[in-house]
Amino acid sequence: MNTALRELEQTFYKLKTYCLLTESEVKRLPILFLEIERTQLSESEYFDFVKQFNKLTNLNYKGDAVSRQSFYEGTGIYTNTDRIRAIENALKDKWIKENPTFLNLKNFCKNETIEKYANYEFNSTDTDSNTAANTQSKDFTAFKP
Repeated sequence: MNTALRELEQTFYKLKTYCLLTESEVKRLPILFLEIERTQLSESEYFDFVKQFNKLTNLNYKGDAVSRQSFYEGTGIYTNTDRIRAIENALKDKWIKENPTFLNLKNFCKNETIEKYANYEFNSTDTDSNTAANTQSKDFTAFKP
């Protein structure tokens, strides 16, 4: 638990001591502190992911509400390792190289994108043949920017 959260906890317990909180509020305090701590951990995971994304793609995204919401929707499903693996695999895909607008933070926070690229197996047609043949064999309908 960080110092700011510890200070907040002490403040609430002082309020309890001086009878400035109701019993129901006092009962909810442990749940409140757990929720705050969990949120702080999630925020740090999101910003770690944004840093890794920028490092791998040589882009400079700051993060936004849409990508953050998508990130949190997949938090219980995918780890940051899965997300990073998806980006690394996508960077090898010729279609992504020829369509750089798809390579953005919003798309790589979506569960569909992570699912597609996290365990993506490349073969010679994915990286060497023309793009028209690649797009015919892949379904990109979920990836409209």
